[in-house]
Amino acid sequence: MDQSSINFDLDFPEGVVHFTFPKRDEPRLLWQLTEEIIPVADTLAEMGSSIAATFGKTVTCGAGCGVCCRQMVPLSPPEAAIIFDVVDKLPPKRKSDVCAAFSRALVALAKAGIKDEISEVYRVSTDPAKVREINRRYFDLGISCPFLQDGSCSIYSRRPSRCREYSVMSSPQLCADPFNNPVKRLPLTLKLSESLSHAWSSLSGKPPVIIPLVKALEWVEHNRDVCTLSVCGAEHVVQGVLEFACTKANKSAAHDLASHSGLKNEQTSAGA
Repeated sequence: MDQSSINFDLDFPEGVVHFTFPKRDEPRLLWQLTEEIIPVADTLAEMGSSIAATFGKTVTCGAGCGVCCRQMVPLSPPEAAIIFDVVDKLPPKRKSDVCAAFSRALVALAKAGIKDEISEVYRVSTDPAKVREINRRYFDLGISCPFLQDGSCSIYSRRPSRCREYSVMSSPQLCADPFNNPVKRLPLTLKLSESLSHAWSSLSGKPPVIIPLVKALEWVEHNRDVCTLSVCGAEHVVQGVLEFACTKANKSAAHDLASHSGLKNEQTSAGA
């Protein structure tokens, strides 16, 4: 067995995934380590798509649509740090444009009276009906993701986990009004942002928090330690995050199986 890496299998509802991560003696920044964890969402999305295909269902998302990029995207603190780094490394003109888009979004939220409210909506104790309602109010404002260009994601390779977990199987036309139309999403059980938030909480000693993407720059400016938080034994942190995510995913699948029929936990819902 390779002693220079850690190997483990996790049985997600979508299937068993094998993980291999190198062992490293030096500390790792949590947000950089997070970039190595996030692609797990792509793996499970591919597995979920394969399962859906056996039922004659396919993902209908395509480049140039971008409707989902007008929904509220929840981030964990290390993912917010990734967004901060993305913006920081943009060419000057593009950086100025993106920062202006973030600022316009915050102004729109403040005028609508929900700027503070959306920061609380994803807490574990929040009523699902309230989550849906705040997501609808956000969508109605027509705020585009600051990284949306010509209907496509301009930071696709570094996009957040929730963006990778969100795929639609119904007609794209229905997405124009996802809160009133029967939009059917690929039924993935993974919510990696929650697991990453709990990992950050455990390592920082602060309560778990979920940050709406449009507030990421503002949040990091007030919590700069998220950019410098480092961990030793990074491979064990990775394993812990994924085991937590797997446990939550299986609990979600069991709940959905008990209350729904058909393709696993096929959803007719909106909100990232």
